[in-house]
Amino acid sequence: MVKRTLILAAILAAAAVAAFSVFGGRKAPPKPGDILWKARVGYVKRGPVVFDGRVYFLKFDPFTVRGHTLWGKAEYVRAAEARTGRREWSVTPDGPAFSGPVAGDDTGVFADRLAVHAVSKTTGAEKWRHPIQPFSQGVVYFLAIVGQTVYFGCGDGLHALAAETGNERWVFAEAPMQDSQVVVASGVVLFLDGDGTVYALDEATGAEKRRFASEKSDYTTSSAAGPDYLAVGNKDSLFAYDLTTAKELWRSQGDKHTQIRLACADGTVYFGDERMNLRALDARTGRSIWTTAVPGGFNWRPVICAGTVYVFTDNNVLVALDAKTGRENWRTALPDQAVSDLAAGEGIVAVNLNDGYLYVFMASPPHD
Repeated sequence: MVKRTLILAAILAAAAVAAFSVFGGRKAPPKPGDILWKARVGYVKRGPVVFDGRVYFLKFDPFTVRGHTLWGKAEYVRAAEARTGRREWSVTPDGPAFSGPVAGDDTGVFADRLAVHAVSKTTGAEKWRHPIQPFSQGVVYFLAIVGQTVYFGCGDGLHALAAETGNERWVFAEAPMQDSQVVVASGVVLFLDGDGTVYALDEATGAEKRRFASEKSDYTTSSAAGPDYLAVGNKDSLFAYDLTTAKELWRSQGDKHTQIRLACADGTVYFGDERMNLRALDARTGRSIWTTAVPGGFNWRPVICAGTVYVFTDNNVLVALDAKTGRENWRTALPDQAVSDLAAGEGIVAVNLNDGYLYVFMASPPHD
């Protein structure tokens, strides 16, 4: 009788544990690479932004033409809690075109065809709007917020606005924005035009501090900057310049048609080459620090966060590597291709995929 009672108790206990698990009970904590949540966003090439405990992202409105699903104007920009996906606020844009979102200390910024809009980062309430000139055709080529300044580039030049008020601080109209790149480094705004000229602008006034010619290429793939250097990659090579002297620091010859996607952090330049490697070079000397094979290769920019480098491969795998050694920490296979750059921070990694969803993953724990 006692034996039967013990067996029955054990069965009931196991059933209780199973029911606790099935009906919303405590689950095992997520591990790096696990999907924390996802959201239907449509085909959105503008990647999410992770900042101060939130993920900021777009959702596009689908419509059907002859049986094909296409994506029209942005339906909303949304802020969600980074670890859970809980919605905090949504804002519907006025116009059909859309750029952003980007986020700063107190402000979120996005652009539609009519204006650049700033909203409260915590509530989504509008703080100000800055109209876009009609002859710009509503196209915003560049949008960023750095410190207390919002930068946007359209047909009439690169604009700098006060993040709190939207008041215009300066406009740089020396070179066209189309086919150009903008990198904001310590106290300097670097403007790379399509002809290979680099303009170093004073961050506060927009005055030209210096200009120099980088190597002109029909295909400049990426650029990134650190406190005192600028790295530029094109189809033939990767090279770096000293921002104080405007002199070339080093050059690393690549293979023809190499797809270089650059990222810089902690004095290191990270990039992928066409041999399906992720490489790390010393930013000041060009010395190789490590090279790690990434099966499938990748065409998206690496993202460095809290001592980890994240890359999304062309065979749909998210890979996390140690930023100092290049050792692979983990990998996660995904159901479709990426359509945006990765974003990382706040203990998560986020990316938009071709299946129309934003995916948010558990990141690696921080380390030096």
